[in-house]
Amino acid sequence: MRYLYGDSVPSPIQYNFLTAFETFIEAAAQAVRLDQDIARAQAKLDAAANAREHALEIVEAFHRKAMESLDSLLGQQQDPNTSVYVRQLREHGEGIVSEARSNCQVAKDKTLKEHGPEFEARRKELASAVERFLKTEIVPVLGWSISMRLADGQNHMTSVLNHPGEIITSFAVTPSQGSMWHGPVRVASLVQGLDLQLGTRKSWITGSVARSAISLDDFLIGGFELSDDTAEIRLRKRTDQPDTFLFKLDRKDEVLRVQLERRGDDDTESSVDLDEDERTRMEKLWQMMRQSVRSTVRPRGRLLTVRVEGQDLFTGGRVRSFLERVVDGIAPTVQQIIAHSPNPAELSMKIESDEGRREEIYVRRELLAAKIEALDEDGRALFSSLDLVSEALTSADVDVVV
Repeated sequence: MRYLYGDSVPSPIQYNFLTAFETFIEAAAQAVRLDQDIARAQAKLDAAANAREHALEIVEAFHRKAMESLDSLLGQQQDPNTSVYVRQLREHGEGIVSEARSNCQVAKDKTLKEHGPEFEARRKELASAVERFLKTEIVPVLGWSISMRLADGQNHMTSVLNHPGEIITSFAVTPSQGSMWHGPVRVASLVQGLDLQLGTRKSWITGSVARSAISLDDFLIGGFELSDDTAEIRLRKRTDQPDTFLFKLDRKDEVLRVQLERRGDDDTESSVDLDEDERTRMEKLWQMMRQSVRSTVRPRGRLLTVRVEGQDLFTGGRVRSFLERVVDGIAPTVQQIIAHSPNPAELSMKIESDEGRREEIYVRRELLAAKIEALDEDGRALFSSLDLVSEALTSADVDVVV
């Protein structure tokens, strides 16, 4: 099965872009509304807090000046009675300032307690909206990695995806039905005959120590971090034991490098050099793992984090910048689909089966535009480069009015 543009021209897009795009518009519009609601509510609370802080600063400044004046007067008239008077005034004033400071903190804590759950609920709703379209293929992936740790007999897996615009997402992922990665995986289920010179043998006669082969076939994969160019593979003897071997592999300029760290029975670590043949066999294990994981593990499960330029998406008002980057990334694709769509009121593509049968899929641009109508002008402007409003339709509407 392959995808074509609406005019039957072959398309580089090989997934249902229109369904993903419709999901994006709906979810992104919701994210914009929520982000604006959160910002407005936060600004209102910040203004109230700033007003309280300003009032406190005025009281503190007045108290300081009053005490300076009293000290100046006291210096002009040294009398025990006036000293007592000034001391009592100072203590009373400091008590008033301390109470004002305490009341300011109490008001701050009360606001946090009253509005904290509401803000948390809105942030969760915002994260859910972002997760909806990030689970589709609408945001291209430049690079990926999947990590796993074996714990309590289960493989806990996480994916990290690198996207254009310095966007990095991470997901908790689960293997597909029937995948071997639901539970402990033995090396032999991926490659067999993986014998490496990792053991030692001491001669009874000469006392010399030589390396000996160890079969890794029955070892369990205790964890891994896999990407296109690098891998870390951890092996252990049993599920309830710590990892015995850590293999670090990477390929650069067609050169394969393998580092091995071994943990001994006395919990000490040592490094072992592998020869070329052993490195080649470890690379085979790496590639078999990589192929198995990519074919049986969907990399987008429950959204864990989104980072933009290394910063968390949901703090510091980064949601709009994030959405702008996503829109900028998909706008050229949308423009291509519009250019190839026979009907200017629609975005259309075709699905062609291996037998040559074609099925048209489309979405009306006015339906997409309706999803952002409720946004304010600033919110709608975010989607302007997507040309959701057809010029032909706009002209037609004008003609009807005239």
